[in-house]
Amino acid sequence: MTRNATVGERLRETREAKQMTQGDVAKLLGLSRAAVTQWETDTTSPSVHKLAEIAKLLETTPQWLAYGVGKEPEVIYKPAAGSVSLKEIVFGEKVDERSEVRDWNIPTDYLKSELRAQDSNNLFIWRVEGSNMEPLYEYGDKVIVDAGAKRPSPSGVFLIWDGVGPSLHNVNIIPISGKPVARVSSTDGKTDQYEVPADKLQVIGRVRGLIKNV
Repeated sequence: MTRNATVGERLRETREAKQMTQGDVAKLLGLSRAAVTQWETDTTSPSVHKLAEIAKLLETTPQWLAYGVGKEPEVIYKPAAGSVSLKEIVFGEKVDERSEVRDWNIPTDYLKSELRAQDSNNLFIWRVEGSNMEPLYEYGDKVIVDAGAKRPSPSGVFLIWDGVGPSLHNVNIIPISGKPVARVSSTDGKTDQYEVPADKLQVIGRVRGLIKNV
């Protein structure tokens, strides 16, 4: 990566070093892919505020992206001592189509004491894409999902596949005669509420933690 490159060239090379696509960057920043393409081809330039967001996402600095000043970002990142690396993923058109967009270093003590997660192998991070769970989970927040906890009992907040894509919902089991029924609802327990046979509910995992978008 050269210091004499343009802003767009440095942005593209840094993105590729993180093994992220233009679509990944656009989705995580809440923008269109065309906007990212225009930046990388120097057709337009990101604002100072947006450049800071991009730098944070790509784990570099605004100074490097804008001017090529400072230390060139590392390509390989290792978890800090006392932490584990969790993958942030995005879903494709099917529940089993998943792409890794970045790593998050999460303190081990936090996982064990606060999230009660003894095994981090089943944990991943997902960016909230809807507003049905506001104000607890807002658009752009990140949630830590335990893919090893798919049984909706006890009740709680789960990431489910609704047939079109992933979404957060409250899920609880209704103990009725015959096959149990899962009641799916939003934060207030009323909006978007529906019931489905428990064995037909496609649960991706239980939500264990929240990373606010601040």
